[in-house]
Amino acid sequence: MTLKCARCGKELTGRQKKWCSVTCRNEGNKKSENLDMLKLIEVSILSQKTNLALAKSVNDLTVKVDGMVSMFETAAKGVGDLREVSKSEVEQIAKELKDVVQQNKGLAEGLIALDNYVRKHKNG
Repeated sequence: MTLKCARCGKELTGRQKKWCSVTCRNEGNKKSENLDMLKLIEVSILSQKTNLALAKSVNDLTVKVDGMVSMFETAAKGVGDLREVSKSEVEQIAKELKDVVQQNKGLAEGLIALDNYVRKHKNG
């Protein structure tokens, strides 16, 4: 089995293991250094992209939290606007609710009567 130079492809003899000469060995080392440099640059770019995505996420979160704080501030102002309700106002609301309940009962009775009529004529 013959080995060839990693740089120029020349057959290696004797003690030569990877390169045929000092020149090829130095060129091979430069390639290795260049590859390492390219890997470092690639890792740096990926890191920058990750940092950019993280910064965008933090910015979006900040906007949402600001909106929520603003909503709570508005609600806090509204709490101060509450007023006392008089007994007569409560009684008026209760009366109106009773009227709505009575109307709903009337509607329910009408719907039941209509349903019975339809069933009677459908079967008969």
